[in-house]
Amino acid sequence: DNLDQTSRCGRQTQSMTGATQLPMARSIATFTAFFLLSRPETTSAVQSRYCEDEGECGYKDNGLGREAPIWTLTEANKCWIDIRHLTRVQHPQQYQALKNGVPLYPGAPNLQPQEISDIFHLSDNNLPPRLSNGGIPVLRADTEENQGFSDIYRGVGWQHEAARMLSNRIPFVVRGLRAVEELLNGLNPERLKKSYGKTKAIANIYQPTKLMTGCSDGARKAGDCAGDMTAEMSVYSLVQAATQQLDTVVPERRVRRGKAKPQQGPGSSEINKQPVNRTLYFSAKIDEGLDSLVDNVYRVAPLAWLPLATRDNFRLRMGLAELKYRAHWDGVDNFIVQVTGTKLFVLFHPEDELNLYPLRRETRRSRLTLRHLNITRYPRAKNALAFWHRLVPGDVMFLPLHWWHYVESQDPRESSEEGYWLTITRHGAEYQNSQIVTFCPEDVFL
Repeated sequence: DNLDQTSRCGRQTQSMTGATQLPMARSIATFTAFFLLSRPETTSAVQSRYCEDEGECGYKDNGLGREAPIWTLTEANKCWIDIRHLTRVQHPQQYQALKNGVPLYPGAPNLQPQEISDIFHLSDNNLPPRLSNGGIPVLRADTEENQGFSDIYRGVGWQHEAARMLSNRIPFVVRGLRAVEELLNGLNPERLKKSYGKTKAIANIYQPTKLMTGCSDGARKAGDCAGDMTAEMSVYSLVQAATQQLDTVVPERRVRRGKAKPQQGPGSSEINKQPVNRTLYFSAKIDEGLDSLVDNVYRVAPLAWLPLATRDNFRLRMGLAELKYRAHWDGVDNFIVQVTGTKLFVLFHPEDELNLYPLRRETRRSRLTLRHLNITRYPRAKNALAFWHRLVPGDVMFLPLHWWHYVESQDPRESSEEGYWLTITRHGAEYQNSQIVTFCPEDVFL
């Protein structure tokens, strides 16, 4: 599960334990075939050279009608990818392949999207997600067998396949990571309080019958969070509420017409001890060094492959009740680690944006109520290509930047002994001008 990296002439060398060592790439042409998904005629015309030093890796034809590099190597395991190539070339080619039912790259798992209503029918009937019913690929880190498509990969190391899918920006799940299993066994409520109990954040308190729209940390702090009530809470107070089966927090603010107005009574949400609805969403930045079990998860493949963002690298998310989070996309790559409880993810390719009817003022959020879809009002939604996976404890999911996702969590009082659902997230791949900084795949291809 471990991946050690050292820099050599701007490239990375890798050694692994518990998995087959990934062979080093010998040609940028292979990178083009796997990562950029260029058509054969385009691939043959691409001029390339070895990337011996930091700097632009010389792609002359980037599919945009001019000569410019598609990606730039800046340091070990860190590449800048031209966002225009991603959105104008790679994404459209991927989407066409999905509609035609063909693999996204040679040897790729054959993804088979479903209609939105079919996804909920499958999940509500507790059927397992598989490639044949819209499920995303699942890799086993503890064996050589890859669930659902072992007939394609036939014993090739899971890290190799994870690198191929990450580089092609395809969602996938890894199970059986030793560091994650140790986290599940060790991060009990008492340890969680000891390590992160003082961690505070402004949480959403939403109506159980409505979708949670979500908002930024700044909007939560200002009390202007898409109509939701907000309250400052700590990990300690949430764990106490869950383990004692009590609601020991009260909102500090209620949003009215976009303005935050203080509630009556003491300003601290943890003094009154008045009960509120358990439908809350807590999301807080966390630092390394507070808990060794969590730190170890961030340091293993494939989570360690993403270069650190300039801010907001690690997050802890918790809830005490069922959650329905409006479909949206994130501006960073995510590795999501399910620690307790379960979460249903319904995923859509970036090219499905128009089929998901973005909100006018928040274009990265959908106006659709996916569980009760009004096809008459939103007819294009029937054309959306839906994928899904239900995260269970121990699952680690790669969610690429720009992929739309709708999220549901079951009531943790039914799905978790601890009484709360908990995920930790590793962020990477961020915007820098017209590029994104992301995983550098040059040394992990055949």
